[in-house]
Amino acid sequence: MPEKLTRKQFLQVAKYNLLSLLINPPINLLNGIVERLRVTEPISPIRRLNLEQQQFLVNHEIRRGKTSSPNVLMTYDDWPSTPGQLASILNAFKGKGYATFFLLGDRLNWLTTGLLKNYGWDARLIRRIVDEGHQIGMHGWEHQRMTKMGDSELSHQFEKWFNVLSQILPGYIPTVFRAPYGDVDERVRRVGARFGLQHVRWGVESWGDTAKTRERVISGVMGQNGAVVLSHMHRPYDVSQAAEIVNALINNGFRLNTVADGMSPEDQLPG
Repeated sequence: MPEKLTRKQFLQVAKYNLLSLLINPPINLLNGIVERLRVTEPISPIRRLNLEQQQFLVNHEIRRGKTSSPNVLMTYDDWPSTPGQLASILNAFKGKGYATFFLLGDRLNWLTTGLLKNYGWDARLIRRIVDEGHQIGMHGWEHQRMTKMGDSELSHQFEKWFNVLSQILPGYIPTVFRAPYGDVDERVRRVGARFGLQHVRWGVESWGDTAKTRERVISGVMGQNGAVVLSHMHRPYDVSQAAEIVNALINNGFRLNTVADGMSPEDQLPG
């Protein structure tokens, strides 16, 4: 049996262990502390809305753009596998129209911490999205189902996402989000509304993993105005056929708008 410590001996051992922990903390503990400190810092600028305005966003999920004129809302989710994929999509739209990009927060974090530097990534590519007139929205911190999260964890996801985006785009105020998998309910929309965000669904899905991607998009939007198209930044045909899709939409008389510019008047926050 190990010898029992006296009270004095116990306090001496505890003091030693505490000092050791403070001087050389375990890396997982240190990461946790840093993460909490990040989250408790003031988040980047958000739309400060009163309760009535927040309720409007909860009740007005964006499912379609304005129908008064031929326009399409092209949206891209997740994160590209390579910086070249995002650059290709941006090049396809340059001088021809605009899109909305729903970005994952943990990938933005990898970018700001330098984890992607050796893979050709540069924060200037994210800034280019906004510089060229496109819109950025939230797609969660990680690609997880938001309806499965508790209120605290869900709010934490939004806080972290805003914080890391502010490191790349100081002063940029996002106004929209799309839950991963479109997995959203009133509670999730309400949390988003507290951060000034309005949820965006879609009506046409490109799939992006088949050579018929262009055909799916064009046939899906024909005969209707304001279609919201879901594409992905990492799916091969969403990238390789981006220029063909943009040109085909324009040739069929459509304007390509961001969600902010092309949304239905009924979904626009009053005032």
